[in-house]
Amino acid sequence: MKAETKKLLFSKEHGKAELIVLLAYIVGVIAIGIFHEPWFDESQAWSIARSAPFNDMIFKIPHYEGHPPLWYLMLAPFAKLGAPFEISLKAVNLAVCAAAVWVILYKSPFPKIVRCVIPFTFFFFYQTAVICRPYSLTMLGLALAAWGYKGRNEKPLRYILPLMLLCASHAYGIILAGGLCIVWAAEIITELVKSKCLMSAFKDKRFYSLLLILIFALALIALIIPAEDVRYLHMDDSFGSRARNLYMILIYPIDSLFGIYIDIDAIKQSTSGLITTLIGGTLLLALIVLIARKNKKLATFAVPFLMLSVFGVFKYLYWNHLGVFTFFLMFIAWIILDDENAAMPELFGKIAAKIESDLTRTLGKVALVGITLFPLSWTVYCCICDITEPYGMREVAQYIKDNNIEGHDIMMCWLFDYKDKSLMAKRSDANRINMSNEQSDGASLTPYFDSNIFYNFNITHHDDLYNTFKKTTAEDNERNFGLWREYGYPEYMFCKCPIDSVFPELEYDDIDEMYELEATFERHCFYKLSDVMETVQIYHLKEEYRGKGKPQ
Repeated sequence: MKAETKKLLFSKEHGKAELIVLLAYIVGVIAIGIFHEPWFDESQAWSIARSAPFNDMIFKIPHYEGHPPLWYLMLAPFAKLGAPFEISLKAVNLAVCAAAVWVILYKSPFPKIVRCVIPFTFFFFYQTAVICRPYSLTMLGLALAAWGYKGRNEKPLRYILPLMLLCASHAYGIILAGGLCIVWAAEIITELVKSKCLMSAFKDKRFYSLLLILIFALALIALIIPAEDVRYLHMDDSFGSRARNLYMILIYPIDSLFGIYIDIDAIKQSTSGLITTLIGGTLLLALIVLIARKNKKLATFAVPFLMLSVFGVFKYLYWNHLGVFTFFLMFIAWIILDDENAAMPELFGKIAAKIESDLTRTLGKVALVGITLFPLSWTVYCCICDITEPYGMREVAQYIKDNNIEGHDIMMCWLFDYKDKSLMAKRSDANRINMSNEQSDGASLTPYFDSNIFYNFNITHHDDLYNTFKKTTAEDNERNFGLWREYGYPEYMFCKCPIDSVFPELEYDDIDEMYELEATFERHCFYKLSDVMETVQIYHLKEEYRGKGKPQ
């Protein structure tokens, strides 16, 4: 009986188990999706698809968003035709994720137990399927590319077309596809040189496939090159700052599988955690390199990985990008196992022979189960949190509707910082750095309404329902504040706005006298084992201040 169970778990055949897993995956994502409230990034994409003209969606907005426009274009038919926000967004994302999981379940060479567990791990389930972002396209692109990899020389389009989808999914997708194509091109050139047929490249369909994706990728790069006035999330983008983070190359792989150093909650990133992660990351990277080298896939792993890592270190990487590394490691494992000559390095056999015992075998199994439970436990934790804790925007929108606030002058809080961040520093207008073009919560809330309900959100282009990510100059602040003053003191404020920057006659402390807190809402974000909570408030202007503040 034990032998039969083992044979079933490690079988590469497909049957009822895969169908059950696929259905469970779809039902599970739908069930959690009912409770999940779209975060800012999810709502931002919908708001772009809903309000931006196609010309802007393709040729203008990607320079500020940093993503190719495919995701917005996929959402646009639903958003522009007035389809329900959450249902449509989640349905589109689930369709892509379910397609990726189908490919993994029915086309991958992994043992049955691995195929059936992968879909429920954190990045495949919660972070990509429940949270609706273009990473679902990245997952699908890499799954399809892995499926087509083995026959790439005979049927190059089966490999190139998924890589084109990978390019269209994300800036990281362009880098991964570029690295994979560089390695493949080198293999083709080496093959032609050895056969002394280099000039026959122009008759080789692989050459034209690579030329096709090169043109496509260059076109996408031209679309996402940052505009001169774009505001980056990371304000310290200096070479020295990035160079100091090169150690992150050792952290990305282990954190994408079962580490918790890179986290939404920076407080958890302790020195001891860093040292432990660096040691584990070094060992894991060495393990991957040994296996890849043994199976003649070292360049296929190393070139895209190093390109992706260097881009992340020196340009942009955030905690929610780690899933891309997870999908890429799946790709590498897939193409290695898909080779009938797949083998483990001799070193592993020698080590196993020296320490072979019932105890070591047992410990090895326990370690393997433990490693598997990490990403599954993250899924369970985040799903439970999503059911029990709110993100808040859905509740805020309903509150605004129920209390007939929608038709009043509502001010949306904007992004601001302080020159002197010490607790003792007076929070005055003189000490404040205002970024009045940045009002991200406007994009989080407008999908729940028929139009823009905040008078100061994108006031110079009020029909644009998304955050523009444009830098705010002193001239922008002066223009925006002047337009906002035309409305007088706002009747309602979403979060406590430093309106002393808008109305020179006020001091910051006057706000507490003029406004009363009407409602407070919790907003939770979940990642791995973190739950980061903040509050958002609605304030209303006291009766004696109504109609005041307008220019005379």
